Amino acid sequence: MRLLAGLIVVVIIFFMFRRFFRGRLKREMPKRDEAPPPPATTSTHSSMGTTASPPPPRPSSTPLPPPIFENAPHPSASAPSPPQSTKPVPPPPAPALPHFPAASAPANTTSSPESSGYVGHESREGDLTRSGTVRKDAATLVRVFYATDRLRVEGSTDNAAYNWGRSPEGRLEYGECQVSIPAVHLLGNFESPSWLKFEFRPDPNKHIVLAKTTTLEEDLFFEEVRQSILSSKKKDAFVFVHGYNVTFEDAARRTGQFAYDLKFVGAPIFYSWPSNGKVADYLKDETNAAWSIPHFQTFLSLLAQRSSAERVHVIAHSMGNRVVCEALRLLSSDPSNDMQLNHLVLAAPDIDAATFAELSRLLCKRSANITLYESRNDKALLASKKIHGYVRAGEPLLVLEGLDTVDASAIDTDFLGHSYFSSDYALLSDIHSMLSSDEPAARRIGLNLKQSASGSYYEFLPHG
Repeated sequence: MRLLAGLIVVVIIFFMFRRFFRGRLKREMPKRDEAPPPPATTSTHSSMGTTASPPPPRPSSTPLPPPIFENAPHPSASAPSPPQSTKPVPPPPAPALPHFPAASAPANTTSSPESSGYVGHESREGDLTRSGTVRKDAATLVRVFYATDRLRVEGSTDNAAYNWGRSPEGRLEYGECQVSIPAVHLLGNFESPSWLKFEFRPDPNKHIVLAKTTTLEEDLFFEEVRQSILSSKKKDAFVFVHGYNVTFEDAARRTGQFAYDLKFVGAPIFYSWPSNGKVADYLKDETNAAWSIPHFQTFLSLLAQRSSAERVHVIAHSMGNRVVCEALRLLSSDPSNDMQLNHLVLAAPDIDAATFAELSRLLCKRSANITLYESRNDKALLASKKIHGYVRAGEPLLVLEGLDTVDASAIDTDFLGHSYFSSDYALLSDIHSMLSSDEPAARRIGLNLKQSASGSYYEFLPHG
C-alpha cells in the first residue's frame, strides 16, 4: 500500500510539472507569422514627474512590405523575369513606410502634479476602478522614502539592505527606495512569488519588487522629502508603519503598492522598526516594537519641523499601532511640541482594547481625524487575544468618542483576514476619499451608518 501511494504521488507530481511546463512553453513561444512583442520599457513614478513613454507600435492594419532581395524575382511578379542585360540594373526603390504621427503623451501624463492628481501613472485614467486594471505596457517605478532603526547589513552601500537587528543606540537611518509595480498589477494585490506556481524568485514582470534602496544623510533626506511634498498641491505626506512579521523589503513593497493604488501625490514614507519577519517571533517583535517607540517619536517631530508638509497622515497596521499610539502619547506630554496630524488611520490594531480606550483621548489631541478599522474575521487578532487574555482594539465593536469606527467584517480578504486595509477595493477607495478629499465617514461612499449601545459607527456594505 505504501508503494502504491508513493507511485500515485509521483505520477501526480509528474503530470503537474508536465502541465506547468507545457503551458509555460505555449505562452512563451510566439505564434507562426506573429511578430515578436516590442521590448518592455520602464516608466518612473516619483513625486517629481514621469520619464518619457515608449514610441507607439506600428498599426496592425498596415502590413510591412515583403522583403526584396537583389537579383531575386519580386513576389508580385506573375511571370519569370527576362534574361538580365549586361547593363547594371538599378535596385528597385525602397518601399515607402507608413506615416506615423509624432508620439504624444498619454491622456493622463502631465508635468504638473495637480492636473491629474496622480504623478507618474500615465496610463491610468480617472478615479479608482473596481476592476483594478492598470498599465499594460510596462512596469512602473514608485519612489518611496524610509526611516528605520533597523541594523543595516554590513557592506550594503550601493544597494542598502536591513535585517531584523537593532541599529546602534537606536540611531535612525534614512533613504529612498525604488519599488517596481508590474504591468499586470491589479488594484489591492500584493503580487509576490508563490511556490505553488513554481515561482522561487521575484519577477518584475509579475511581482511587486524592491528594485533599489539608497541611503541618504539626514539633511539630504529631509530636503528630498520637502521637494516631493512641495510638488503636491496640498503639501501632503503619509507615513506607513507596518506590523508584526514584516521584513524591511516587504514594508517597502507594501508602501509602494499602497502609494500606487491610492494615487497618492506627495511624499510616501514608511517607518520600519526591527520586526524579525518570522511568524514564530511574535514576542521578540513585541519587544522590538516597544524599543522603537521613542525613535518613531523623534522621527515624527523631525518630519513636522523639516518637511514643510501642511498635511501629514499616519497609517498604522497591526502591531505598528503600538509604536504609533505610544509615540503620540509621549508627544502629548510635551507642551513645547505642537505637531498635529491631519489623518490617523489605525488598521487592525493589535493593542489591548482597554489600553487603547484610555489612549484615545490623547490621540484626539494630536490628530484632526482618526479612523479605526476593525474586523471580526481577523484570525491574527483572535490569536493575539488568546496569547494576552484580553480583547484587541481591532476586534468589533469598539466605539469611542472622537473616532470614526468602521467595521470591515464584510471585506473579502486573505485567509487570516488581517491585511484587508490594503488588499480590497472598497477599503482602498475609502482611504483614498479620506486622504485626498478629507471626506468624513458620513459622506464616504460604501459606508452604512449603524447604532450601538456605545454610539454611532459605520460598516462596509457587503460586496454585491
